[in-house]
Amino acid sequence: MPDFCDRCNACVRACPAQAIYITPKRENSREVHIDYTKCAVVFSRTLGCSVCVKECTFTKGSYERIKRAYEKVAGR
Repeated sequence: MPDFCDRCNACVRACPAQAIYITPKRENSREVHIDYTKCAVVFSRTLGCSVCVKECTFTKGSYERIKRAYEKVAGR
């Protein structure tokens, strides 16, 4: 799944807060993919944003079907 997400990035493009990073940031010796401070601002204004979840390919179909299609395209 991480390889798929690295290519897809639908959630990154759709995030109104620009709180999801394609390249993780390093904070306190760990990788951070989401800036929860930026996310919280939009989340609180919209009573629960969830745009990233709505745009995620995995919420739109069967995981196994998506996996097979991706593996076919990626040559795996």
